[in-house]
Amino acid sequence: MTEYARPLDALVANDIEGALQWYERRRGPILNDPSHLYNLQSWARLLCSLGRRTEALPLLDRLADNEEHAVFVVGQRIIQAGRRDLAAEAQLTSIPLGAAERYRKAIAAAMTEFDIFNEPRAARHIAITGIAFCGSTVMDIILEGLPGVASIGESVWLTRGWQIHFPYGERSVPGLQGCNRCGADCEYLTPNFRTALGLNPTDWYSRVAERVDTRVLVSSDKNLFKIIQNDPKLNLTALALFKSPKQAWSSTYVKTSQTYGSSEAAFEGLIKFMNVWKSAYAEILHSFKPLGGKVFVDFDRFSQEPNAMFPSIVRALKLEYDPAALVSPSPGHSLGGNSNAIRRVHGAGHRVAIYPLPEPAIPADHAAWIDGQSDLGELYRALQAAGERDLASVA
Repeated sequence: MTEYARPLDALVANDIEGALQWYERRRGPILNDPSHLYNLQSWARLLCSLGRRTEALPLLDRLADNEEHAVFVVGQRIIQAGRRDLAAEAQLTSIPLGAAERYRKAIAAAMTEFDIFNEPRAARHIAITGIAFCGSTVMDIILEGLPGVASIGESVWLTRGWQIHFPYGERSVPGLQGCNRCGADCEYLTPNFRTALGLNPTDWYSRVAERVDTRVLVSSDKNLFKIIQNDPKLNLTALALFKSPKQAWSSTYVKTSQTYGSSEAAFEGLIKFMNVWKSAYAEILHSFKPLGGKVFVDFDRFSQEPNAMFPSIVRALKLEYDPAALVSPSPGHSLGGNSNAIRRVHGAGHRVAIYPLPEPAIPADHAAWIDGQSDLGELYRALQAAGERDLASVA
């Protein structure tokens, strides 16, 4: 039996039983120590996604008075009770709402429109994985232009607010991400749908796919924890998108350089960032085991040869190719992403122009430090080799 340092390590490796054993061995602290809230909600989400809600009830009881998780608790208690015959308000009256009491009206409206007991139709999920500013927004947009494909972008924003507790039932408040195409008035990503998803996030990506009426959904949540939280069974194909270490740091540095008060602070930021880059891509390359496999794409190279590489990427993902997707993809309903890239595409009438990445705009001592880290170079070359293998196999 493998001993994992974190339950996430087990889930990344598609070892659900290993994750459950990790939690069970720490049951006492998780249930009784408030500092374990992260593990408490992750364990509850995992059990409920597996249909094991009875086992999750003690965990749900501990989460009920936490505003961030209370709506999820209400949904799971209602599903566990199984009273589909009752009207929404009657169901809410039959259980304690805890911190979700303030959202009673929003919950009732969502349950009246959506059947939270329903199992959505199965859909294929292509998850763009990597780190921030890896090129995911551009890739997300052009993949959505392919026949039969829709994108949700960063789906985590469906039930998560920016620096606020998610405002269930609201259409437009500061911190609430609206549809990139329609804004707050989107007819698909409505308050009722988002509340229903908060009540029952099981089969998250299939629920989203059904809502936007597609059989193939692309997401750009990127972070493995976020993806696994919504799909612990890893029923997905991963599109692992990466840039070279210098380009990756440049993409971040140009957006954050003004936040550093000194060159020393900026250098510390570089080291922290490259540790994140190395950890994330080593995990994706060596440990991540999605059921639909992985396709690696070097965005540095893609930016130089989009016309040559895109057909191979499409074939590797087993999608139908359409050259128009690379130039004028059809707009859909997505959340989040690189706001600068989205504005450029929308400002050009939803036309895409892909240019080679410029030389990394980073200080010379940053570039020299990256060059001196052999482990970064080795990992980047391994990622490149994986990308060349994946695209060569469908040439």
